[in-house]
Amino acid sequence: MGSGSTFGRNALLNINWVTVGTRGGIAVAAGAAIWLALYWLWNLGLRGLSPVERAYTRMNRMGMIAGLKRRADQTPHEYAAMLSGTLGEAAPSARQIAEEFAAIRYTGGTPPEDEEGDEMEQAWRSIRGVLIGRAFRRLLPGGSQG
Repeated sequence: MGSGSTFGRNALLNINWVTVGTRGGIAVAAGAAIWLALYWLWNLGLRGLSPVERAYTRMNRMGMIAGLKRRADQTPHEYAAMLSGTLGEAAPSARQIAEEFAAIRYTGGTPPEDEEGDEMEQAWRSIRGVLIGRAFRRLLPGGSQG
């Protein structure tokens, strides 16, 4: 048994645990601060919106991050159709959000009741994962768009 085994046994004794703990705490605090800032930015402007408006705004924001930005000349229905090519089985949810949003925005419809708000939240959740996945794939080398 040479000095290699001594180093292995004593290696943990040679670590400055106060420094490790301090740096770990700083890293956790920094991560929490970044998460809080991103959470605040994501929810900026959503307060006071109806569930339908909130779902449509989120769909637009996440679509933009995923590389599927809505053009200024696109109607909600056209944007949902564009997203449908990416969303696969979740495409009907994008169309549902667009349909409800257009009804409220352009025909003077009334915001939905609570149960319809729950439907909008469910529709948003069904497309959210697909768009987040696409956004992360864009970060990969080669920026996969498919």
